[in-house]
Amino acid sequence: MSTNTLSVGTCATALIREAVAQNSDIGPTIPMVNPVMGDCNDGSLSDIQALAA
Repeated sequence: MSTNTLSVGTCATALIREAVAQNSDIGPTIPMVNPVMGDCNDGSLSDIQALAA
């Protein structure tokens, strides 16, 4: 997932929730989920302090 710098945590949580919803083995037999994130400083395009995801 790609997002602005201040929304990385929110997007990672969303990816983990979706992975758990789609795979009931996460937790009992699959020990972890590793969301892959990419971030960029989009301060010239939007107000990053608004924390929009």
